[in-house]
Amino acid sequence: MSTTYRSTVAVGVAAAALVLTGCSGEGKPAAEGTKAPTAPTSPVPLSPTPTPSAPPGLEGSWAGITDGKPVGLSIGKRHAVVIAGAQICQGKLADPVTLRLSCTDATTKRTEGTIESNDGKTLVVAWKGGPKDTLKEADPGPGPSASGAVRLP
Repeated sequence: MSTTYRSTVAVGVAAAALVLTGCSGEGKPAAEGTKAPTAPTSPVPLSPTPTPSAPPGLEGSWAGITDGKPVGLSIGKRHAVVIAGAQICQGKLADPVTLRLSCTDATTKRTEGTIESNDGKTLVVAWKGGPKDTLKEADPGPGPSASGAVRLP
């Protein structure tokens, strides 16, 4: 595998992890002139509503090359992120075989995808009006180093 491909997949997996874990700007001080949020006036349920999961064997990170460009797909708790070249799309698993995403640019090549096959090692996604991605399960690698940086093999 080329270093460029590994770097692209690593960046894609890291970005997907941030999106899938719900990383947001919460906890930052309110901007000047804005009110801080107030506590809700209605009671909040004590037990959280369970988040539905993706079908078995679908959650995780997938990587491949389509039309000569690296493609990364991460799915977790029915949320999905695709990074294909410079295109970044995110959204949800609408049902066990349909991905509905919105992209950061104006293209619609990867906004509605159908999972054609998944054997746990290879995932094939056909995008309506776009390409067909054949992706392999991404190797999570050795994990973060002591400094928190991801090490590339």
